[in-house]
Amino acid sequence: MTAAGGISLEEALARSRANPGARPMRREGVRREPEVWPRLRPSFRFDRSSRLFAVGSCFARNIEAELLDLGFAVRSAPAAHGIGLHRGVFNKYSPATILQEMEWTARIRARDGIVSPDDARAVATELPDGRWIDTQLHAQEPLSFGALLAQRAEVFHIWRELFSAEVVILTLGLVEVWRDLETGLCLQNMPGRALARFRGRYVFERHDYEQCLARMRAALALLCRADGSLPHILLTTSPVVLQRTFTEEDAEQANCYSKSVLRAVCGKLAEETPGADYFPSFESVTLSPRETVWEDDLCHVRAAFVQRIMARVREAYVSEAAQAEAAEADLARQVTAACARGAPAEALALLERISAPLEMHDPLFHLHAALLLAEAGQPERAVAHLQPDRMESARTTDWLQLLCRRALEGAGRADLVPPGLAEAPLSAGGALQLARHYQALGRPEAVRAALDGLTPADVSHPSLRARALNLLAECGAADRAIALLEGCVALWPQEAEPRRQLAVALAEAGRAAEALEQARAAAQAPDAGPAELRLAVRLMMQAGALEEAAARLDAFLATGEGAAPDHALRDRLDTLLARRRA
Repeated sequence: MTAAGGISLEEALARSRANPGARPMRREGVRREPEVWPRLRPSFRFDRSSRLFAVGSCFARNIEAELLDLGFAVRSAPAAHGIGLHRGVFNKYSPATILQEMEWTARIRARDGIVSPDDARAVATELPDGRWIDTQLHAQEPLSFGALLAQRAEVFHIWRELFSAEVVILTLGLVEVWRDLETGLCLQNMPGRALARFRGRYVFERHDYEQCLARMRAALALLCRADGSLPHILLTTSPVVLQRTFTEEDAEQANCYSKSVLRAVCGKLAEETPGADYFPSFESVTLSPRETVWEDDLCHVRAAFVQRIMARVREAYVSEAAQAEAAEADLARQVTAACARGAPAEALALLERISAPLEMHDPLFHLHAALLLAEAGQPERAVAHLQPDRMESARTTDWLQLLCRRALEGAGRADLVPPGLAEAPLSAGGALQLARHYQALGRPEAVRAALDGLTPADVSHPSLRARALNLLAECGAADRAIALLEGCVALWPQEAEPRRQLAVALAEAGRAAEALEQARAAAQAPDAGPAELRLAVRLMMQAGALEEAAARLDAFLATGEGAAPDHALRDRLDTLLARRRA
């Protein structure tokens, strides 16, 4: 090191000569084909007993899922705690929202470890109808205050594990944020439809390098133990592309700025923090051939490429003994995936390749293995996978348990059915999973039977309702779908989405007048948005109510919220009106 803080020419040349990865190209081969895998210099290792915690964007969730499937102790995953929250609910896209969640958790942890009503209010916004939205979570779903408080208790239960983790995986994703001027907090996502009514409350910000670095330094400071040490840190920059920019720049330019800032922040943190490594998944994704990396949306990374990235993580950071265990766990994951695809023969062949299947940790694998073996005429081997110690965390698999019960009973071995194995009726989620299982096997009559017991209250959550409707549509049960939606409309008459879904189902069934009636009501609901308006306008056009359609559409366009599809719809209306006048 020179007096000016740099290194001498001689030292720099020596360092470069000793570095096998110093040049992007080299005489003995092109390092950028067929894929780019930068040289790694791991400073630590972990095994399957190490407590891991993944923080960050959806790419962090991909890493989390891969490690969890391979049997690692990933404490950031809701499934590891038997909690039914979708794993994407914990996405944190920006350094600001990462720091905010850590500070919120640290305060409660230092106080008494109990989430109070004031703690929940601190991160939520109350709507005029008395419901609340947690602005720090990915899904801006209106909840009663009791549901908000319960959900926040689950968030704390999981996030407190961050402070006892031995390895923390930090993935930075975005620098564009929305700030709540009343609370001073940055939102996890842009204000959705329910929050947009609070005009003037939210402002857009793009954070720069200094701001992001300061927040991440503060986040790492919260992880300091009593002796001043930190857990091992694995830093990554999310390669997932910016979905939309709120700057005046082109989205490609804004994405490049965002990733450049965050990559520089990761590099600085790795340079100055003992026990912190930067893992170059961002470079592998962005520099490798597009067709091998990206999903069709050109924004998200293919699961197969994420698995190759994780193979590199295992090779560099996982102990040799744990790598062998992970290879077995990978086969177990392939068994589960083959079952999900409706390929039992392939799944059974994979199962036979696992040397110690009973030692796997995943309850879902054991249920699939039990079902495969029972249906293959091996009930004794099947029952070995259904022991209580292997099923203790299988809280959302009642459908698979029911299938195992039926398979054993069908094989004439009801005497082998373990006590406590699920029976009908199933939970709503279980019924949907059972229907999906039969759908993969091409059994539409079994799909309908699995969904017969569903009630409107069972599908109150929009994602559950959408899954049920898709399954009913694919098995030709349009009348059942319409009846379910009519019940939803009766339960929640003020909500736009059930009415819009009912209007679509009625239109597809050829009941045009009823469809238009529901579409009109949906467009007038308090939470109606562009989707409801567009549907109403299209159905009005089909019914010949062109003047009403034009009036509705013009009123919406006057708000300035119209997009290209709305203007195209207005052009089509003008053409139809001109023909009528002619």
